[in-house]
Amino acid sequence: MRKKPSERFENAGTNPSQTATAGDVLSSSLKREKRRRVKRWAKTGCVLCVSAALVGGWAAATVGDEKNATSREARLQALDDCRKPISVEELLTIWGGMGTPKTFDRLEVVYRKILIDKDWTPKNDEITSPRTTFQRPEFYADASTLRKPITVDGKTVWSFFDEFEVDPENPRFKSVDGVLLSKDGKTLYRYSPAKTGTSYRIPDGVVRVAERAFAGARFESVKFPESLKTIEKEAFIECDALKSVAIPRGVVELGDSVFFRCDALETVEILAELTTLPRRTFSTCPALTTVKLPSTLTTIRDGAFGKCRTLKEIKLPESTRVVEDAFSDSGLKRVNIPRELQEFPTWGFYIDAALEFEIAPDHPKFRAVDGVVLTRDGKTLLWAPRTRDGEFVVPDGVETIAEKAFKNARFSTVKLPESLRFVEEGAFWRCDKLTRMTIPQNVERVEWRAFLDCVALKTVEILTPRVVFDSPFDGCSALEAFEVPASNEGLKSVDGALLSKDGKTLYLLPNVSKSDEYAVPDGVERIVYNAFRETSAKKIKLPASVVDLAALTPQGERALEQGETLGEREVEVAVENKRFSVVDGALLSKDGTTLYLFPSGLRSTEWRVPDSVERIARGSIVSDSLETLVAPSVKDVDASAISAPNLKTVVFSEKLRRFPVAAITRYTGVALNLVVKIPSDAKIFRSEQTSAELRRFKIENVPSTETDADDKEAN
Repeated sequence: MRKKPSERFENAGTNPSQTATAGDVLSSSLKREKRRRVKRWAKTGCVLCVSAALVGGWAAATVGDEKNATSREARLQALDDCRKPISVEELLTIWGGMGTPKTFDRLEVVYRKILIDKDWTPKNDEITSPRTTFQRPEFYADASTLRKPITVDGKTVWSFFDEFEVDPENPRFKSVDGVLLSKDGKTLYRYSPAKTGTSYRIPDGVVRVAERAFAGARFESVKFPESLKTIEKEAFIECDALKSVAIPRGVVELGDSVFFRCDALETVEILAELTTLPRRTFSTCPALTTVKLPSTLTTIRDGAFGKCRTLKEIKLPESTRVVEDAFSDSGLKRVNIPRELQEFPTWGFYIDAALEFEIAPDHPKFRAVDGVVLTRDGKTLLWAPRTRDGEFVVPDGVETIAEKAFKNARFSTVKLPESLRFVEEGAFWRCDKLTRMTIPQNVERVEWRAFLDCVALKTVEILTPRVVFDSPFDGCSALEAFEVPASNEGLKSVDGALLSKDGKTLYLLPNVSKSDEYAVPDGVERIVYNAFRETSAKKIKLPASVVDLAALTPQGERALEQGETLGEREVEVAVENKRFSVVDGALLSKDGTTLYLFPSGLRSTEWRVPDSVERIARGSIVSDSLETLVAPSVKDVDASAISAPNLKTVVFSEKLRRFPVAAITRYTGVALNLVVKIPSDAKIFRSEQTSAELRRFKIENVPSTETDADDKEAN
């Protein structure tokens, strides 16, 4: 435990042995600390605090009304009050942030007092706002400063206020033992992190502890009054010496991050009948080992116990819902699931620890078998062990692998039972040692991103004849092939790709790293819109048989346009194809009237849509280099047709009849004053977000003469 400032520097104000000699060169660390901690004089109604370079002893900075506080005389008086050890000019240089003096007469610990006169009140009531007024660095050394005191020639220098003193006639504030409170004593605004003492009792009658009120405080324990109702966010942030907390029954509201980064906090008891534990309430409390939660708790929010790495065990109250990552990166080894808890809290424990769930023997919904958590009927696997290696065999009878049940598991293979029917979203997310997977005969659905980021997965064997896949292998960069036995009645594999048994539908293509191009097999008529999501192929060759590049999965979800299926890839189309053609690298309909895909290799800043094109399809123009787009014959534009962040000008001709405001995505031309020129009689379609969309670009009318001129120039 670090010593308190008072213990380190008992006689800091008078002991000359603690001073540095004149002419010493300021270290680079001191320079950085000075620049960070001292701000320019501002019209805040407050007199600036004194820098760490000031002489020791008790100095006082007075807070007066704005007129006096901002006067030159008041500033000079404040310097005189502090018995400046260096010149006024040097101090003003520090405060202005324009530079750092190279020499000091002496450097010592500085304890100071903030005096509030009878007329002072915060401007615009800013005392209730975060990081303002008494939360400015001018008025206290924050926790990061206390963690890193200034050192010069081996001497440690501290500088901070340690208490408030309020004129009794001030109508808004009062001071109790140097702590700033509201006049009625119901709100505690600020306890200085420089105050000494190992404990503090919040005065009776305090109803509200304001935001960051105790930030950086040095006490080891705090006693709450029965009157307390509200503890605002970050109220006890970085109270490094605080060891235990007992939140009283009367508290009805906690803010986010109330005890964030309390390094010494070991035990927590919540007596208050809270229903929600907010975000990051005890996050990054590395010494926390014991937690007692109230029976009324229904929700533990994200990060509430994140990075509490010595927290080994916790008992969840009945009916508690644990939000995603509530215990992420914690040290939990055991979680007790009481009989009354009806929802299994999988989402809250995405960690790589040797976590075990202890489930009440008579629990009506869950049971644990050798570290595996199942529903009571054994039909759903909810949780798999995270530390075992090698092969894992899913118990017979399991029909569903639940969402994220294996996330971060270390198994190299997982054997699925014949009883399996469903693999839910993210079930095997980030299983980065998994190399092979077999999808059994009876599986009916593998949901979206079921194997997300399984970077070692190379081979997937498909036994089910059903088309069950919905982009399950996103991020599987090592995937080389789908294996389908000849006996499969619904699917087959051709050169590692997954196709329907009749060869007319292409479902999925793995990462074909052996080649930069992929030739779609002859006979394929439909390509499912996500088929090329993970392939590294830069060029796709389409045979004469292909007529649909946006075929839906059986679930009929997330339909895209033709060109979006191909992504930003070069396309080659067989001359005999009756649906598509390629003109100067652009994918068009066979008759040339619809643009499906912008030329992927084009890096020009200007592009003219082919004269035959009358419609620009959704997602067809995606470019980082394009600045000018000219569409001489286009009549119709689909929503989300154009995505080009550097686009500055779009010019349509008098032929345009339909233009949806949402044709240009929100990321296009955001800060470039994009101008879209359209004829005055074109019909503009507006969405519910039209006002916001129109702010992204300016629409101008273009006369027919302008388009004619462009045509002549092009010819």
